[in-house]
Amino acid sequence: MQLTPEQKAQIAREKAANPDRRSFTIESTPEQSEFLRRARDAEEADKEATRVRVLRHKSLLAEGTFGGSLRRAIKADGRTWAEHEQASGVPAGRVESFYFGDLELTLDETNRLVASLGLQLVPVGA
Repeated sequence: MQLTPEQKAQIAREKAANPDRRSFTIESTPEQSEFLRRARDAEEADKEATRVRVLRHKSLLAEGTFGGSLRRAIKADGRTWAEHEQASGVPAGRVESFYFGDLELTLDETNRLVASLGLQLVPVGA
């Protein structure tokens, strides 16, 4: 946010009068106030989106499904997305997007990821 020439002059006067002060209060222009309001609104929207994503991710990890089990195995494995890509051949971005529930992997990708994690599908009760 750019300061107006008047604001810069006000700060210079206040610095000269109070050389030990580190902060000064200035009046915002309507444009500056609108800029700050939009920035605060965007920050709040980002926080809410992050909160929703975290809650969604927690619910995906808790699922009693094959996908939930695979996500828990990925988390427990501790490798980076790039290391998963290197081990499985599945692009890191796709592994990460699957992990956070943003996309589903193809069967081929799932097979390669499962193999790289050393997992196998076992019938319940076997």
